[in-house]
Amino acid sequence: LKQIENINKILLDNKKFPFVLGGEHSLTPGAIRPFVKKFDKLYLLHFDAHLDTVDTVWDEKWSHASPFIRAIEDGLIDPKRMLSIGIRGPLNSQGDLDFAREHGVVIVTSEMLRSAEGSVKIERNVRHIVLMLTSSNYTVWMGSFFNRTSIAGGRIG
Repeated sequence: LKQIENINKILLDNKKFPFVLGGEHSLTPGAIRPFVKKFDKLYLLHFDAHLDTVDTVWDEKWSHASPFIRAIEDGLIDPKRMLSIGIRGPLNSQGDLDFAREHGVVIVTSEMLRSAEGSVKIERNVRHIVLMLTSSNYTVWMGSFFNRTSIAGGRIG
């Protein structure tokens, strides 16, 4: 975590915009920490099949399934400024969904992407993001949203 944090800090300090693709999801808090330190407000656009708000996996609090719960707990992310798009599949437990919703994360499931409800949520939040871009900065995290199996979709609770 410290290594990716240091690399992104150096890039930001040199007026470069880091773009992190791939890798293990648990790197996310380290990757975004320099953005939080440099900019006042961030809005997180999260394209993924999973919320990544699992509290523990095999009694471990830090894992590939927990970067956003840890980032929210640590104050790196304001969950009310987070839009998760493409959420689907059986790995999203009711507890994960409840945590995200209770903390204000806007969730657009893959099923909702094909509905008016999903379009309205995305449009409302994208308008909000565009308005914010004149006064703040943003970051994007793309997880497993764009994989070939996403075409089939899937239901979540």
